[in-house]
Amino acid sequence: MDPASLILLGAGVALLALAGGKKKPADVKKSSGAQNVREIASKIEKIARVPGFADFAVATAWGESRWNNLAALGLPECLPNTINVQSTDQGAKQNEAEKARSLWEMNVSKKWRFVDNPWNDDVCRYGFGSGGWYGFLPATALSVRGKVYDNADPYLVFDPLHSTVMLLDFVLRKIDNSDWRSLPKDQQNWLAVRRAMAASQFMTDWKEEKERSQDVRRRFEGALKESGIPTSFMYKPIDLSYYKEIGAAKVLQSLGVK
Repeated sequence: MDPASLILLGAGVALLALAGGKKKPADVKKSSGAQNVREIASKIEKIARVPGFADFAVATAWGESRWNNLAALGLPECLPNTINVQSTDQGAKQNEAEKARSLWEMNVSKKWRFVDNPWNDDVCRYGFGSGGWYGFLPATALSVRGKVYDNADPYLVFDPLHSTVMLLDFVLRKIDNSDWRSLPKDQQNWLAVRRAMAASQFMTDWKEEKERSQDVRRRFEGALKESGIPTSFMYKPIDLSYYKEIGAAKVLQSLGVK
């Protein structure tokens, strides 16, 4: 799929997507509730053949946004007024925005990603903080294999379908590296991926020697309970016996997004 053809779906919040190499107005509607997350994630799970992905998406979305795709943590002045900025802690919002800005600009300066992204001149666009169902920083979310989203709008993290495709790619990136393979087989589970969403270095901390890893487990357990998913799911090994490597472009094509 040509990244210049990406559009945002739905209606409600005025955002911009990339179309024909230009900034084109588009809309993203509010999508809340576990069922909406599960509907999209289940379709993607079936295409990618990664059992458990839908459950992981539902629980992660509860933990990060309470299943509200228009939730964010960051600078309100950088976001449409219909985005729900979750924290009143100014320090937390500033810190999240700084992380977003630094990660995006590092990718550009090192020519890893986003070199030709048309929003590189808008620090608010890529450096607002994190948001969407899965609480992604734009640079993390858009860094899918194949560079499908390299020229896309950073606000794409608020799009239900695209952000879920990004979550799948994040999961597959994390289980296809040496850190994952260094884990004991019985620790190659969904909790390890959830730790990696906090920071990559926590993925291998299966003994929970770091307090942050303990916090991730407690929060994930709570999110699973709220989602009606057995808490034993977090310890379920990720079954890749049916998985064939599939990128974001193939998933989008299979979903009929062009």
